[in-house]
Amino acid sequence: MAGKINAHLDEDKSLTTYSVEGKVSVEHLITTIEVFHCSKPTKYVLWDFSETHVNHLQTFEIQRIASVINNFSSNGSVEKTALVFSSDVDFGLGRMLEALAQTEKMPQEIMSFRNLKAAHKWLDLE
Repeated sequence: MAGKINAHLDEDKSLTTYSVEGKVSVEHLITTIEVFHCSKPTKYVLWDFSETHVNHLQTFEIQRIASVINNFSSNGSVEKTALVFSSDVDFGLGRMLEALAQTEKMPQEIMSFRNLKAAHKWLDLE
């Protein structure tokens, strides 16, 4: 079964939440990121990978994702992106994306978390 990405917009909090189910391809993730940035992006983004795994993604695919995010980051509309993972391997991939964002000096912050509560706190949503 192909993976699915569900989007939820909370305009009051300027938050877009993406809940990922099943095995999603890097192309699906990149397309979702591009559509988000080409519409009216919110200040905060939350990617919830807690119900799936992304350990099938290769290092070069994480680099592609970082590059796409960086291409859109120059407009400065997104301030923070939180990534939530349930497994250690997936969390490590999220940390890799964080490191790439810092290396590329992206204007938005990207941070990985192990639960939604911590992500919401970091996004100043509590």
